[in-house]
Amino acid sequence: MGHSTQRPEWPCSLIGKHFPLPGGTAARLAPVLHGHVGGNMSALDILLATAVTVVAVLVGISLRRIGAAWLTYRGPRLVICPENQRSASLVLDVLHAVATAAGGNPELRLAGCSRWPGMSGCGQPCLAHVRGKDSRLENVLRLWYEGKYCTWCGQPVEEAYWTACKPAVLTPGKTLLRWDEIPAQETLDVLATALPVCFHCYVRAQAETGHVGWAARS
Repeated sequence: MGHSTQRPEWPCSLIGKHFPLPGGTAARLAPVLHGHVGGNMSALDILLATAVTVVAVLVGISLRRIGAAWLTYRGPRLVICPENQRSASLVLDVLHAVATAAGGNPELRLAGCSRWPGMSGCGQPCLAHVRGKDSRLENVLRLWYEGKYCTWCGQPVEEAYWTACKPAVLTPGKTLLRWDEIPAQETLDVLATALPVCFHCYVRAQAETGHVGWAARS
């Protein structure tokens, strides 16, 4: 009775699918990976294939972590400063976060803060509150507007308005401001007492008055 032998699929055969190698390297390695050189894979072939697989996997994991760090830690952020319990805006050193992300736990440090230079020598305790995306300015604003209705027309302030058509807020002093007109370090304080106004009502108010920062009708 004949016995059929089936070559095992080496892990490195998955390289072409998940971790493409430059310069046609995968094509040159294909005979080695499938045991077509001399009919059988030697110990050196197996060692080479395993080494290439390990390197490709590690490079792929590192690149994925670096990309995630860039997307997560870029852009301005809003926090409550632990020193005075007031809102502050800060910017993380995203290049440093990316450079330290390959190990899986990016190291965070500030590149700028609305309380600098006066507090530039602080121990940066606010960093404990900025991991992830929730503290990013755009996410704080999105969560604040989510589920809210315009205080004038009663229509929902839809997420579709976030690209070019930015919604506004109405302050207790009856001042109408688009959200990107609010100083970043004052955003949390303003949102604590403001009312939402949709983009369409904001535009109508601008047409009636012809200038920004209009004191709204009572």
